[in-house]
Amino acid sequence: KLATMLMEMRFARKEADTLAKRAVELNPDNAAAWLVIGYVHQLAGEEEAAQRAYRKCSQCSGPPYYVTECRRLL
Repeated sequence: KLATMLMEMRFARKEADTLAKRAVELNPDNAAAWLVIGYVHQLAGEEEAAQRAYRKCSQCSGPPYYVTECRRLL
């Protein structure tokens, strides 16, 4: 949840990415963390990396809101 909050802050996106990557290391089925990773990559202009993260997010079991959002972004 902290990564989600930080991703909106321009100065804290690196921290958001770091926290989200740690979260998916611990739980690869964490859709919220994959969404953060994708969003941070998208804002950095790294479209391929963003799409990879959104794809992984879209395959997670939940929470449904994040999975749906990632599917919309693909």
